[in-house]
Amino acid sequence: MLYLGGFGEQGASGDLRDIEHLTGKASLEPYLGIAKEILAGNPAQFKCITTLLHESLENVEERTFGFLPDHRIGALLLDEAQLSQCLGK
Repeated sequence: MLYLGGFGEQGASGDLRDIEHLTGKASLEPYLGIAKEILAGNPAQFKCITTLLHESLENVEERTFGFLPDHRIGALLLDEAQLSQCLGK
């Protein structure tokens, strides 16, 4: 939302399904509001993470697929060390 300026119901449908599965209620609130507060309160960390993410996407490297927290198969683009680097600042 912060990067693209918004989203439609179709774009958030997967998130809403995940939230409904976990909470029983298909609503982005209070989660979206909390996330916006966290991002607004940590602009340097947000900038660091987005910079590393862009670099990771541009980098040609072999990635290992595995099960993600939502039980789908995928690859993480940033590792714990990279995130710690940003969050420790």
